[in-house]
Amino acid sequence: KVPMPDESTVQDHESREVKLLNIVIVQRGGCSFVTKVRVAQEKKAHAVIIVDKPDSQLTAHDIRRTIVADDGYGNTVDIPSMLVSKEEGTPLIEAAKLSSAQVIVELAWDVP
Repeated sequence: KVPMPDESTVQDHESREVKLLNIVIVQRGGCSFVTKVRVAQEKKAHAVIIVDKPDSQLTAHDIRRTIVADDGYGNTVDIPSMLVSKEEGTPLIEAAKLSSAQVIVELAWDVP
């Protein structure tokens, strides 16, 4: 279950006010990437981080070259998503499981 968005704000290290958003972390597999993101969007997520499978041998460098397929419903998705390696994503999953506080991440894309 995705919690409702936190509408509060925090101060970051550059003294800019930023809004906290719901970013859902999911494991790769079981259904299409689009389905994962679409379901998260329906649950009011603002973005999705898809973590590669636990048995994957792909590195962060390999993942950057992975093309995420559209299952034909990609046009129904309006929120950003990203695929990360298990090495990058596992600490996020563990922090989310163990922490009673919020886990704060920053998402950034290099768009040519």
